[in-house]
Amino acid sequence: MLLLWGAAALWAADPHAGGGRAGGGPHLSGLFFAAINFLLFIYLLRRFAFGWVRERVRERHDAIVRTMAEAGRVREEAEALRREYEDKLRGLEEERRGLRAQMVEAAERECDRMREETRRLASRMLEEARGMALREREEARHELRREVARLVAEAAARLIEQRLTEADRSRIVEEFAREVGDARGRI
Repeated sequence: MLLLWGAAALWAADPHAGGGRAGGGPHLSGLFFAAINFLLFIYLLRRFAFGWVRERVRERHDAIVRTMAEAGRVREEAEALRREYEDKLRGLEEERRGLRAQMVEAAERECDRMREETRRLASRMLEEARGMALREREEARHELRREVARLVAEAAARLIEQRLTEADRSRIVEEFAREVGDARGRI
C-alpha cells in the first residue's frame, strides 16, 4: 500500500506526469520512485526471505560441520584401526616365528621319543629273540637227548637180540614171573 500511495503522490507532484520529460533531464520523481521500490524490495526480502535463507545457510553450515566432524572421527577411527592392524601384523609375524619354533621343538621331541621307543622295541625284540633262541636250543638239546636215547635203546635192543640165546630168554622170563609174583604178594 505504501508503495501505491508513494507512486500516486509522485505522479500528482510531477508536472510532466503521463508524458515525457521536460527539458530532457532526469526526473527526480522517477529516481525517487525507483529508490523507494528498491528499499521496499530490500525490506520485504529481509523481512520474509532473509530469515529463511539465513536458516537454510545455517542448516547447511551445521550439516557441513557435522559431516566434517564425522569425517574426522571416521578418519581417526580408520587410523586407529590401521595402527591396530599393523600392530597385529607385527604380532602375527612374531607369533608365526614362535609357533614355528614350537613346532620344530615339538617335532624334535617327537623324533627323540620315536627313536627311544624304537630302541626299546629293538631291545625288547632282541631279548625276545635271545629267549626264543635259548628255548629252541634247550628244546633241541632235549630232542637230541630223546633221539640219542631212542637210538641207544634201539641199538641196545638189536645188540641184545643178537647176543641173547634161548636159555637166556627162558631165565629172563622166569625171573620176571617170580618178581611179578613177589610184587603181588606185597600188595
